[in-house]
Amino acid sequence: MRPDVIQFHDPELLFWVPWFARRTQAALVFDVHEYYLESIVDKQWIPGILKRPLRVFVQWVERTAVRRLSGFVVVSDHMAGMYRRYGKPIAVIPNYPKRSLFSDMTRDPDLARRYEGRKVIVYVGSLSARRGLDTVLEAFAQVRARVPDSFLLLIGGFESEEYESRFRKKARDLLPRDSYELAGKVPHSDVFNYLKAANLGVYLPGTATKRYQWGEPTKLFEYCAAGLPAVVSDVEAKRRVLTATGNGILVSPENPGQIADAMARILLEPDLARKFSENGRAAFERQFCWEAIAPRLTDLYRTIRRAD
Repeated sequence: MRPDVIQFHDPELLFWVPWFARRTQAALVFDVHEYYLESIVDKQWIPGILKRPLRVFVQWVERTAVRRLSGFVVVSDHMAGMYRRYGKPIAVIPNYPKRSLFSDMTRDPDLARRYEGRKVIVYVGSLSARRGLDTVLEAFAQVRARVPDSFLLLIGGFESEEYESRFRKKARDLLPRDSYELAGKVPHSDVFNYLKAANLGVYLPGTATKRYQWGEPTKLFEYCAAGLPAVVSDVEAKRRVLTATGNGILVSPENPGQIADAMARILLEPDLARKFSENGRAAFERQFCWEAIAPRLTDLYRTIRRAD
């Protein structure tokens, strides 16, 4: 193909950088859209004794490869700060959804009928303790006492069979079986239909995992695109996003009572929910969509090609 630019995302491709550099004239761009070095310590399949040495080794590989790279694409200003020390051009490209994917979609009538008469609280993403799913269950049990027609919808796969078994038991112990649904993994093209059938989105990762404090996850912007009010952990990056979008309430991720109060308030106050919904949708259209940031990527390519 003789490309002008090769942009790669998977960290294991750092090992191939010398080969790319020898065999092509392409500028090499590393697309760092997750905190992959920090995530090593959370990988359950990596033996604990190997995690620190592996992180040091992968960081060495990255530093070695950087000499042959022409630039970086990163997911946030925080991550950009981590890579500026290399002195290469950087484009900050957050995880914003495409406006075109959300503008023309209509509510799925089958899903609308399935959840008719219920106030649906939805979560989208991997199901794990680190992402606050146990606390979500505890908070929702309190919400049910105040909002009897509330319903919890969890979309995504479990991080492990062990956690799935423990979580399902906890759900059975805390909640009536007809008050929640574990939808599992669904095609990304169907996620918007579920969001449109919901009344409230939640994302409540705890404070113990640094990368969850730093990250600006796609689900927050998808909630905005769908016009969903949100209840979100009051941690660094989420606070910054929610302050800008104005579509929800920040809470302590370790306080089920505070989370339940925020959920119930949004479900029981239609005017507040409408305000959050309108704020989020307007913020998405104006600022937090792919179309608003796409020029940053082409600007990076132009900068790199001029430098070459």
